[in-house]
Amino acid sequence: FEKLFADTKFNSYFEGNEILNEKVILDTDGKKYIPDRIIKRDAETLVVDFKTGHPMKKHFSQVRKYITLLEEMGFENVKGELFYTNELAAKAL
Repeated sequence: FEKLFADTKFNSYFEGNEILNEKVILDTDGKKYIPDRIIKRDAETLVVDFKTGHPMKKHFSQVRKYITLLEEMGFENVKGELFYTNELAAKAL
């Protein structure tokens, strides 16, 4: 855990005007989605999902869905990232 909390990018996920952790989002069909973290900052909203494995297409699809849902809810300038904790690597969408 030392390396993880020493990582600058990882630590940036704890900074923002408002941080929402694992908040349930419902789509129009009532299906639940739970992004790990939504970070509201002055110029953007960042949705982050943390993963322990290697990058997979379904991870990117999952975060794209979160982005779409947040935009439909009225959030502006929504960005998405995946953070792979084993690799200490962020992948922007």
